[in-house]
Amino acid sequence: MSMLLLAQLIAPPLQQGPVRLPEQRPFQERPTPQRPDSIAPIEVEPEPADLQPQQPTPKPESEKPPQPAPLSAMPQIEGLTVYSSEQLRTILATCSRLADPAQRLQACAAALTSRFVADGYVNSRVFVEAEPAPGRLEVVEGRLVELRVSGNDDWLNRRVARLMRALQGQVVHLPTIEYNLRLLRLVPGVKQVRGNLSRLGSDPSQAAFSL
Repeated sequence: MSMLLLAQLIAPPLQQGPVRLPEQRPFQERPTPQRPDSIAPIEVEPEPADLQPQQPTPKPESEKPPQPAPLSAMPQIEGLTVYSSEQLRTILATCSRLADPAQRLQACAAALTSRFVADGYVNSRVFVEAEPAPGRLEVVEGRLVELRVSGNDDWLNRRVARLMRALQGQVVHLPTIEYNLRLLRLVPGVKQVRGNLSRLGSDPSQAAFSL
């Protein structure tokens, strides 16, 4: 009774001004391989009860992350709610040390976008606003705006829709969606769940989740 979550990445989440960032361009034109439109299905299986969490392997001295950046060195960021100031100091530790303001903005935008993708915020985006100086980063957090449930049992469909309703309007976060799919296994009558996350309309920051 496994469950499957299909996540379709909506669009590269990072843009500069109107130009998208991780198309890595030497600041304005730095091509990089495009992220695929979809990712392989993620199989969601409950962990065995006796499974012990693995202890992280200590990093060698040479691989230790840089010290968190001082708040005064970080670029101005608007629209971000999913990370605290302390987390941002770590995420932007390297890019905040760049002396050139334009390079710092773009490097920090790329670092924040990479963290979004790694943490499962798959349709949140970062924009670089260079004017007025010294510039700022504007974040548009992707939201789940529509939930669709279909199945053979209308009564069960309505119940599942009520249970998943809390996700609607929230920032799209794949681990949270996977966790809620695991909880659905506890609902009597639910034997298998398949989910598909896709863009809603033309706005890449709005997503629909079909169950």
